Amino acid sequence: MTNFTIKCETFVRLANVCSFFSPLIDEETKNIINVIRLENTNGNLIAIVTNKAVACIERIGETKLPNGHCDVKLEPDLLVKLKQESLYGSTLTITTIPELATSNAMTSMGMQLPSCCAWHTDSPLNKWRDWGVENPVQSVGSMYWDVDEVEILLRASPTGKVVFPEFIDVDKPVTLRDRYSPDWVGLFIPKPNVGDIVKQKAELPSWWRK
Repeated sequence: MTNFTIKCETFVRLANVCSFFSPLIDEETKNIINVIRLENTNGNLIAIVTNKAVACIERIGETKLPNGHCDVKLEPDLLVKLKQESLYGSTLTITTIPELATSNAMTSMGMQLPSCCAWHTDSPLNKWRDWGVENPVQSVGSMYWDVDEVEILLRASPTGKVVFPEFIDVDKPVTLRDRYSPDWVGLFIPKPNVGDIVKQKAELPSWWRK
């Protein structure tokens, strides 16, 4: 049996990442990744969430529990309850028995939800540590933003104030940090088809010039 504890406010904030999915994402993949992974790893509790366009990884705190993880399903009813309880500083504890694929969610205010976790053997979240890359030493290409993806990533950050790297390579994940929280990392994941969409970099148009 393994436990994972996170503030309700933090859980709801990170869930913003999965409030939008591109129509290009198939339903099977969407069902697998519409979760927040909580992972006890080497003395740290880490939360991971992605919609395949952006991702957030946040160190929640230290833990003395053994390594393990769970994927908490982002059910609408659960998020409504957690949002309400976040106003009172409530915490969410997930208890799992991986060998039996069973789970239970309980808040510090007494709300309970059985079978709160998904159990997928093959998930993109299994390789979350491979998502990050070292910052490039020079910029490559022109970055393309989708307003929905930018909005949900900023809403998932602790303060909504993020810092970009000095150089950006559009073919690699772009790493962001929260200006005031060293425990949060945001990622823009490159889109394979953006090169076909973006043919020209942003610059002042001819009608602007004198």
